[in-house]
Formats: sequence, C-alpha cells, structure tokens
Amino acid sequence: MKWSLQIFRMFGIPVRVHITFVLLLLAVTFQGKLQGLSHGMQYYWMGVVCAGFLCVLVHELSHSLMARRFGVKVDSITLLPIGGVAQMRSMPREPWQEVVIALIGPVTCLGLAAVFLAMHAALGGTPVQIGLRTLMKPGTSITENLFKVNMLLAMFNVLPAFPLDGGRVLRGILAIFVGRERGTHAATAIGQFFAILLFFYGVFARSLIALVGMFIYMGAEGEREEGELLVDLSHAKARDAMLAAPVTFSPVTTIADALDVYRHSSQEDFPVVDAGSVVGILTGKSLLEAKDTAAGTLVSSVMDMNVAAAADDTSLEDVYDRIQQEDDTVVTVLCGGELAGIINLDQITKYDQLRPKTARR
Repeated sequence: MKWSLQIFRMFGIPVRVHITFVLLLLAVTFQGKLQGLSHGMQYYWMGVVCAGFLCVLVHELSHSLMARRFGVKVDSITLLPIGGVAQMRSMPREPWQEVVIALIGPVTCLGLAAVFLAMHAALGGTPVQIGLRTLMKPGTSITENLFKVNMLLAMFNVLPAFPLDGGRVLRGILAIFVGRERGTHAATAIGQFFAILLFFYGVFARSLIALVGMFIYMGAEGEREEGELLVDLSHAKARDAMLAAPVTFSPVTTIADALDVYRHSSQEDFPVVDAGSVVGILTGKSLLEAKDTAAGTLVSSVMDMNVAAAADDTSLEDVYDRIQQEDDTVVTVLCGGELAGIINLDQITKYDQLRPKTARR
C-alpha cells in the first residue's frame, strides 16, 4: 500500500504503518491540548492509541495465519487510522473457509477483551458496565480502555457490511447456498446500504464515522469487482486468454539476437524451446538486465528454468491463482504436450476487459 513504511515482520509477514497513523497521533495531541490535558495525560492517551493498534495488529494476524492454513498467501499487514488491512493474494476457494477466516478476527478481539477485563479486575479496578454507551466513554485505566477498544472492534467488525468481517461471513454463507456470484452481489448491496447509513449518521453527528462509511462503501465496490473477475475466470479456460503462437527462442540464441526480437515485439516473456520442449522462460526484465553482457552470451545463461505450465483446458481462475500465489510471472499453456501459448496478468486483464457484459450476467 502506498505511503506506508515497513516497521518489522511477524511470522514472516511484513507489518507496515501508514503515514496517516502519524497524523492520528498528532490529532490526539492537538485534541489533548485543546482540552487542557497535562503532558502526562496526553502521553497516556497516545499510549492507549498505540496499544489499541497493537490489538488491531493481533486481529489482522489472526486473519492472516488462518488464511495461511487454507493455502492463501499474505503479502503484508498495514495499520491505518481506521484499523488494519491484511493484504491477501487471493480469496479462499471454499466459501466455508472465508467464513472461518473472517470469524477468527472478532473472536480474537473478544478473547483480548476478556484478558484485559481480567487484568482490570485483578488490579483492583472499578467494575465495568458493558453497554454501548459505557463502551463509548473513556475508562479510568489503560486496561479498561483496552477492554473497551477490543469490544468495540468486535462489535464493529461483526456488522454485516462488506468488506468488514461480518460482511465476509455473510458473503461466505450466501455463497454456500446461492453461489459466489450472487452471494457477492447481495453482500455488496447490504454493505453499501450500511455504509450509506453510517455516512449520513456521521455527517449529522459531525463524527469521523462518515469517513468510515465512505471507506466501507468503496471497499465493498472493490470487493464486488474482484468477485466478478473471479467468477468470469471460473467460466473460462486457459486457451481463452492465452497469447497464441508466441515468439520463442532456442537455448543457443544470443542475447544480442533476442534483444533485436524484443525491440520489435510487444511480447514481454519468451519461452525457450529445445527439441519441442519448453526448457525455460526468458523474461523481458532478465533480457534487459543482460543487455550489457559479453558478445555471444546465450539466453540459456539468463533464462528462468522454473517453467510454470498448464493444460489448455485448465480453468483460467486456477491459472490466475497460480500466478498470484506462486509468484509466476508467466504460465506456458500446453496442448497435447506441445506449447500452444503463454499467459500472464496482462493477458488475463485483457481477456476480462474484452469479455462481453452479457456473458458476465
């Protein structure tokens, strides 16, 4: 995500903080000065905000680790002023898996809330009344405030507003009964309805909830587009989107000759074929990096020998998932064991853009 800085890694997942998080700390400080709080109290509330975001991090980690168990790769976790985002490469293939991944977040928040409530009681804190109004009011200790933060996170995330956790649970359940396409459309509509309600409530109440409503609305629209793309791809085969009859090189082709072909071609990736079999892939990036090598250098010295291949009747959704999950830049398409074409993300995007709208419906 743009304007974010990686601060550390947890379980191999990069954790980033968006620059606007600094603006939130400045806003807390400014608000404290307006209210005439002492420096000690200002630092206290900044500490509560930072500790609250650690709880958000644990929430997102729970999603990420559960997604990993189902084979979904997680690129990073980004902390924002309005919460956190776990960047996952793809959606889980089974609807029930999405339900489990989504539910683990609010469950984690409730578990953290129970821990902080127990700590508050153990430290002799005053009894905490659990109600929406009392949860919205600042507590008297950091443990009480963190209890309230996690309760509010859990309550907010279970709203059936896509793309919140509750909306994902709703989409997963609907997908089980009516299919992923209809489930996504229904969950998107419900999520945007809640987003509009939150927006107008925030406007009339002069609250930041209006911004949250805008975020939910845009997030729901993005999820709908992603869902439509996956449905489109599930109905297509690899041969429908491949670049047919691609230009190929021999292992003994020189870099100079390959560059001459590359200069006059719109193709970015080139299969390297020997005796009718694909033995490597020469990417445009590798070719450009090798342009200053000694004369006579062969493409076999710079090609990638890890060739991703798929049959021409493979689901295009499976090919897309493979590119996303396994970092393959290009997949060769085989028909009867022979090279028929190649597919990369550009080809998939082109296929989706040219797909008739009537076919989508």
